[in-house]
Amino acid sequence: MDRLVTLAQPALCYCQRATQLKLLQHRHGQPMTTTLKLDIVSDVSCPWCIIGYKALEEALRRLEPNITAQITWRPFELNPAMPPEGQDIVEHITEKYGISVVQSQQNRAAIQQRGLDVGYSFGERGGGRIYNTFDAHRLLHWAEKSQHQCH
Repeated sequence: MDRLVTLAQPALCYCQRATQLKLLQHRHGQPMTTTLKLDIVSDVSCPWCIIGYKALEEALRRLEPNITAQITWRPFELNPAMPPEGQDIVEHITEKYGISVVQSQQNRAAIQQRGLDVGYSFGERGGGRIYNTFDAHRLLHWAEKSQHQCH
């Protein structure tokens, strides 16, 4: 049985949804094999996207072997007007969200911790730059068309 699922819920909901699906399958008394077709709409530079994906991976592990997933990555540019040379990440975040440098640092620490909670380390790169991701999305499109996209 195939189902199309679009992931639009916060990352914290994936494990809860996986548990609910597992309970539903056991209520009917028979194991069922289901393949979910998942479209993940993501920007490759979005930290919350990788956090949500890692939470999804854990949820899918909990459902094995009765539920499997076919994952297709879909593009979404968070900052389509970003110039090719990019922008300092702290400058970008403080301008975009109207927050202080201290708030930006606090948010970054919270994101790093949430990443660790789901088994992903963002590393200790310090500041850095954010870039336009259009070419990265073109690469993902090519990978899908040549069946090299992974999950």
